[in-house]
Amino acid sequence: MASQSTSPVFIQAPPHPPHTLNSAFSAELEPSHHPQTPTMPGPESHEPLSSSSPHPHLDLPPSSPEVPDAEMADVPPAEPESRPQESANTAGEEPPVEVLESVVIPEPVVSEEEGTTTVVAEIPSQESSSTPPPPPEPRNNAPEWTVFEEDWSKPTEEEMEELRLRESRGTELSALDIPSVEKRIYSDMDVPDVRPVKKLRLSWVIKGVRGTKDRPNHARVMVSPPAVVDGNYWQIKFYPRGHTSSSYSAYIKCSRRPPKPDTKPSESTFSLFEGPPDADFGNGAVPAMILKAERTAKKDDRSSTASTAPSVVQNQDCQPPSEEANPGAEGPGHDEVLDVQSPPEPGDENWRLSAQLGVVMYNPEEPRTCAYASTEGQFSKYVDDWGWSSVAGPWRDAHIRQHLQRAPLLQNDTIAIDAYIRIFDDPTKALWWRSSEAEPHWDSKSLAGYFPMGTPPLYHSPAVAGMTAWLLLAPFRKLLQHVDAGGWRHNSQIRPRPFIAQLQMILFLMRASRKERETYVDLYPAIQAMRDFGEDYTDVKTFWEAFRRTIELELDDDQESLRALKAIFDGPSGPISLPPLPVENVLDIQQTLNRVLREVNFKGCLPDFLPLMLARDKFDKTTREWKLLYDRVILNDEIDVSEFSTDVGGVKYTLYGFMVHAGVRNSGKFYTVLRPKGPNTMWLAFEDGDGNQVFSYNRKVVQAFEGLEGQALKDFNSARTTAYMAMYIKTACLPQYLPEGLEPYQLPKWLAPYLDSSYQEAHGNFAEDSKDADLEEISVEVYSDEGIIGREGLLDMYNIKQQSRHKGLFHLLTSPKDATYQDLRQRLAGKLGISDPQTVRLFRMGYTGIGHYATAQMVHVALTDTVGDGRAIGQPLCLWMSVLSKDELELFGEPDRTRVELDADLLHSRSEASLAASVTNGNEEQIAAPDAEQASIRAAVAADIDRISNNRQQPSAVAVEINDPDTPMQLEVPPPTAEESLTANGPHGHLIDAAAHEDVVAPPVSNETLFTSATGVSTLSRAEESLIAAVISGDAEAMDFVMNSGSVSTEHSASQSGESSQSSSPPPEKQGPVDNVYGFLQVFDVDKQTFRVQATFFARSEENVRDFVQRRFSYAPNKNFIAWRRHSTVDGTIVGPEDTFSDPRFVNGCDLVVYEPVSETRVKELEKEGKFATPHELSHYLRMVERRHPVHSKTTTEPVELADFGTDYYKGPLVNGLCHGTKCFSISSTGNTYEGPLVCNVKCGKGGKMTYYNGDTYEGEWYQDERHGQGTFVEARTRNKYVGGFENGKRWGMGTTYWQVADEQADLCQICYGNEIDALFFDCGHVCACVECAKQCELCPICRKAVKQVVKMFRA
Repeated sequence: MASQSTSPVFIQAPPHPPHTLNSAFSAELEPSHHPQTPTMPGPESHEPLSSSSPHPHLDLPPSSPEVPDAEMADVPPAEPESRPQESANTAGEEPPVEVLESVVIPEPVVSEEEGTTTVVAEIPSQESSSTPPPPPEPRNNAPEWTVFEEDWSKPTEEEMEELRLRESRGTELSALDIPSVEKRIYSDMDVPDVRPVKKLRLSWVIKGVRGTKDRPNHARVMVSPPAVVDGNYWQIKFYPRGHTSSSYSAYIKCSRRPPKPDTKPSESTFSLFEGPPDADFGNGAVPAMILKAERTAKKDDRSSTASTAPSVVQNQDCQPPSEEANPGAEGPGHDEVLDVQSPPEPGDENWRLSAQLGVVMYNPEEPRTCAYASTEGQFSKYVDDWGWSSVAGPWRDAHIRQHLQRAPLLQNDTIAIDAYIRIFDDPTKALWWRSSEAEPHWDSKSLAGYFPMGTPPLYHSPAVAGMTAWLLLAPFRKLLQHVDAGGWRHNSQIRPRPFIAQLQMILFLMRASRKERETYVDLYPAIQAMRDFGEDYTDVKTFWEAFRRTIELELDDDQESLRALKAIFDGPSGPISLPPLPVENVLDIQQTLNRVLREVNFKGCLPDFLPLMLARDKFDKTTREWKLLYDRVILNDEIDVSEFSTDVGGVKYTLYGFMVHAGVRNSGKFYTVLRPKGPNTMWLAFEDGDGNQVFSYNRKVVQAFEGLEGQALKDFNSARTTAYMAMYIKTACLPQYLPEGLEPYQLPKWLAPYLDSSYQEAHGNFAEDSKDADLEEISVEVYSDEGIIGREGLLDMYNIKQQSRHKGLFHLLTSPKDATYQDLRQRLAGKLGISDPQTVRLFRMGYTGIGHYATAQMVHVALTDTVGDGRAIGQPLCLWMSVLSKDELELFGEPDRTRVELDADLLHSRSEASLAASVTNGNEEQIAAPDAEQASIRAAVAADIDRISNNRQQPSAVAVEINDPDTPMQLEVPPPTAEESLTANGPHGHLIDAAAHEDVVAPPVSNETLFTSATGVSTLSRAEESLIAAVISGDAEAMDFVMNSGSVSTEHSASQSGESSQSSSPPPEKQGPVDNVYGFLQVFDVDKQTFRVQATFFARSEENVRDFVQRRFSYAPNKNFIAWRRHSTVDGTIVGPEDTFSDPRFVNGCDLVVYEPVSETRVKELEKEGKFATPHELSHYLRMVERRHPVHSKTTTEPVELADFGTDYYKGPLVNGLCHGTKCFSISSTGNTYEGPLVCNVKCGKGGKMTYYNGDTYEGEWYQDERHGQGTFVEARTRNKYVGGFENGKRWGMGTTYWQVADEQADLCQICYGNEIDALFFDCGHVCACVECAKQCELCPICRKAVKQVVKMFRA
């Protein structure tokens, strides 16, 4: 009887560790098959045998499933993985029909492709594991298996009678009855795109299975000669003492590489039969090749002779054994030479071969004593053999005739093994694939050309599904690839495009990722960027809306790209929105689409890319619950819309793919199945659930997503995976939209630093940026903060620049790139007519990372920095300017630094680096005498410069911390190298020291001696020359700087040397700049519903925030106000009474919102008008207005309908993006329906009627989504009615209850109305039935949740 094996091609099983950027395996590693959780159904991977003896395995079934064979290694044995129980057939029974379990994830119907195992024996099976195998015998003694005596017994009369009965019924199998064996091994395939193409039979008769006492067979594995068919090498592997079992084990091996020659061939006869799938290999079939190997007693006589059938001539790569081989000597056996996995060659990368497999093990003299096993498997470079660890046995008893056997299986130390192979043409390259250690996931990149797409933290994300489907459209990819996302780096007036830049990096990784390192392309950065923009979504359709809108906003000033985007997704007259297509009582997509187009009277041109939503959810008014509709709708490969098109000629669309919804209605789980290379190519499922993988589906599996029909639909009451959207592409555009694979793409080089360093090293990955001339002068743009005063709305880095430019309060300058910011400030003050440059404060404006500009945060510049530091070539320098008032100057002004101070800063930084280098070098090698003297001098110079530098005042702004590591700004002058520092002359440090002390007189030294080296050329830096010259000439300013510098605060100067400490009084205290923060003060105008910039501010870091606001706004001490610190565009927190500006979240450019508390009465008035009473709510609304959200930014007078899949239903007006009006209707996802007034998305007002999911109703007054006021509540179960007062959802005050059902009746089971209620449904907790009725419920009658357990209750 045929083995009935049915299952789908792919099974989504619990995955291997997901979400790792580095690959867990190498594509070129030699495979090693350890137990793995299979991703597809079928035999498990084989446990490696770790010693030469069979592994003891208690309770081993008489047969085991097929598994890939493993390498042999002499290591401690590993515990074999438990395997499913197999069926064994005795001589007196017909082979049973195998009952298979179908595990389908995703849900598609069962297909007949599962790799299943059938092991049937005509030998009565025994518990082969009852006696564990013995330890290996020493090689110098005769092993126990050679002393077994032959069993020549015959069946008894009773046995013969039973055997004759079997023979008459045709149930006794003979191994030479080839058609009967094939009927049991090969199963029919009901898959239209998978068909058998060739059939093979390998027949191997082995002599000397156990050997003799003189010549025992120690081989753990015996391997047949290879048979070469279509470039594949086929072999049979036989374990005479079992492999991880106590039974005979057999495997079929297929490889693209020639096997190693067998240096110790066994005496055997090997035959190959080859033909088409319907070839008859029965009686009369002529083998394509016969190979005989004989072993002789004498060494010189050993040979391997081959005789080929006269009708067939074929050369076989079967080499004779080595002349030096000694079959009787100890040494490496078959197991060590032949039982290894061949390392794959690079050319075998995409080699796959799927086949139905079987072996028959029999007595060649009595073929009716036999056992067979069958399976399906895929051979590849990772897995090159499949088989069974237990075919017949135990091997210890194979020489003994068992009950109902005509003869023993092993007789005359000879056994025969036939391998049956039926090869299939598999366009999916995934038929019967299983997970292995070497290939835990199907290699989609090599086999299909695409990496998996996914994210680390999400699970079946609609964003991953939607983004994958669009990124595999060639016109959409090319549009994004040609956008200049880095234009802002050269022109400050161009709005940055960080989202498109992120997509460009994703497009690059789709091509350049390496499977040895990354297992998938990470889409999370792009998804998170959309969330940072305030976008949300619930399914693929709403994601696409947000995704496209985000791209369009960044392309707002690129009309050509916008037109290209519209050409893909819009019709010639604009966007086209079709309602969801009904799925009930329709046959296919063509029929339901025609029905909808006729209903809407459509006549026009549909877009090139046509997504068609299916109405898979429906609200059942009778049961008051949402239901998913699983009715089958055939996904036509091609649809014709010529009837509705205005185009000349026929217009057809071809199926590109579909979106799959998994789980319950509001699960939010989606993934996509696509044909990215067009029709008649591979169906690829981009799965990001429990691991990011790509599966290849055949047509039958794809059809399973279409839904259910007939009785299967009526009986189904659970959740499944079903196509909820079909995607079509205009047939005429297919070559343009779905080319063969991904086109080459080079990422703009400026994005390279945001990728892994390994990509940056690869040649040819990046497109060079346009080369800008590295001019000596750079362009400087200065924006005044006066231009921002009075601005309404939200603030970000881009719009504050545009605001100042619009008011004309900006200035353009050029500056040498080596000039300091102090030089630039002096020039700017002169240009603006500002007498004191110290009143000008400058901040550097810039975008973070790849162009993010969500906030207006900026960085203070240090006056000593040069304007060219940290700036890319060609990038303009943008500065924000604030002019201090006289009152602010003393605390927040930055005094000009003299040239001597600037040079001292430079010299100090160089000296520190020089000293550190000297110390380091001194620890490594000894300094020569002349060099030691110079080192001493240089150390003195460093000490003096250090003392001078510590005595003068440092600008506080230098200590400003840059929180954003991506800010391309440098606040420190890079120190010189050690070599630069060591080239300076040393003696001048002593002169500085002498001039700086009152009681030391400097010796007279000529200028030539002082400033020239031995060669007559000065080796001093400009800083050293000016500083030393000022000291020697007695420059008063310099001397004052050296002797009397004050500290940053009001502390006394304490950094003078011991010689100068004789001064009787310290220098006077000096007030200087303090640590401070710069920001914007916004006022939340509740009446006008906006934010307005009132002023900019400087504040001391240690100052209390509320005290500062109170002082700045001249509030009375008892004034009640709220200060709200904005963290991002939308979010923020209220400032506490103890908060100061030292909080790290207060950075330069921070936004502080001030407003007066809104009274409760005023809040109600605002809510009635649909307005906002908090800055957070208003910020969110203003952000949605900026982003042109189709719902959250709209105000309508006519009712709108919001009915997205998986969400609440709403029909009514919108005010400021909120559901707001007197006549609104909504259905919640739990089944509650409400009709009445809504105020800012909540039920509020009079006359609202709620019908709950269990049928209870309430009609009356509402407040803040609660029953509040006077109303009427009716209980559906008893019809009891309460009329009266409610407060916060509960009965309160005066009221009347009208009883329709007595208490005794209310306690009766609501199903049978005969028994008392005594059952509780777990885990929902509802109580409404008796135990007898409750046990018959799969779903709770009240809440419709699945009943896990029924708990009997007992009344007190």
